[in-house]
Amino acid sequence: MRKYLVLAVVPILLLVACKSSSDGSASPGSTTGGTAAVDTRAPGVTADTIKVGVTYVDLASIKDVTGVDHGDYNTAYTAEFDAINAAGGINGRKLEPVIVPVNPVGTDAADAACTKLTQDDPVFVTIGFFLNDGVLCYVDTNDTPVIGGSMSAERLAKAKAPWYTIEVGSDFTADVVRTLAEGGDLAGKVAVVSNPEDQAEVNDVLQPILADNGIEPVATAVIDAPVTDAAAQISAAQTIAERFKSAGADQVLVVGNAASAFGRGLARTDYRPQLVFTSVDAATTYANDQANDLSILDRSITGSLFGPKSARLALDNPASKECWDTQRNAGLTIVPPPVPKGEPEQFQSSATACLTVSLLKAILEKAGTDLNYGTFRAAGDSLGEVNLPTYPDGTWHFGAPPSADGDPTVYAFTWDAQAGDYLPANS
Repeated sequence: MRKYLVLAVVPILLLVACKSSSDGSASPGSTTGGTAAVDTRAPGVTADTIKVGVTYVDLASIKDVTGVDHGDYNTAYTAEFDAINAAGGINGRKLEPVIVPVNPVGTDAADAACTKLTQDDPVFVTIGFFLNDGVLCYVDTNDTPVIGGSMSAERLAKAKAPWYTIEVGSDFTADVVRTLAEGGDLAGKVAVVSNPEDQAEVNDVLQPILADNGIEPVATAVIDAPVTDAAAQISAAQTIAERFKSAGADQVLVVGNAASAFGRGLARTDYRPQLVFTSVDAATTYANDQANDLSILDRSITGSLFGPKSARLALDNPASKECWDTQRNAGLTIVPPPVPKGEPEQFQSSATACLTVSLLKAILEKAGTDLNYGTFRAAGDSLGEVNLPTYPDGTWHFGAPPSADGDPTVYAFTWDAQAGDYLPANS
């Protein structure tokens, strides 16, 4: 994947400052006599164990405002750790997970999780769910390695600790727009809508990509109503949709997490442009909420990493089979979305657990028995190709930044109303 530096964007949630902790050992980049010191810190590591923090999105805590249910994250993660430990652990050490649910509304729950895992009972590494700048409490303020979170050039520049992820970052958004534009999927009268945190990226990264492909948007807009006021966001999105209609836009490029509010606002109108989503996750989150009008998704298109087959159907490669066997042995039911009405989408939480724990395992195994932050970083920065569950073999190639996100490839996906999912455009 080609990498592009982007200017800082305004985060949805403000990161509340966390109190930093340090054990006084050498930190990354420190020097002794002009020679870089090895980072030998290893909190949460004993001769027999490695303490691992796990955060997951606590959808049950906001079930009064969303119909999305990803199933049982706690059991899914626990199953993966139990399977590793039953096989002898990693390089002779068993993994001790500390699993913490995080309410995604506001910052209090995320801050409390960060304090618990980095200060109260320090872990070696934290994996899982990190919303926007919340990851900086770990990799910057408290210098704790992370697997997860959305990378941007600014966040990477602040990260003191090793940081790897299978989540798409801001450079991936640029690659999605470039892939769709170069493939002719952005060829009409295009309007662009985003949330405030993506406005700088729209102006400084996405607009130039569109211009390079001969596309000049007929209108742009930002949904600037407070994220805590859903009604105000939907009303603002409805007004924007009417303005796009008046401008003659027949395609709307929906950037990032603007998908939900814009979709709900658009559904209140009789305007039905083709929607082009930069985030398949944001698009499917809208689609999976059964309270939403899915007619707006007709002809919509997005970009994703899943390769020739949808990841939701990629259950047949060896890494995936092992993952699903482990999950089912823990009593979980794994079926590709869409699931029957009222049933949880256990695929989502189980796939997340399989992916993140598999990447953690690969890095820890390569780091060897002399485990510390220095060897962990060296292992991640030289990991190379690694096969992860739910993706075709050869999808991921990890290295030092900017390859810390595995350099996945972008493919076009279109909405299939009968399947209730985004399927490969060329399938």
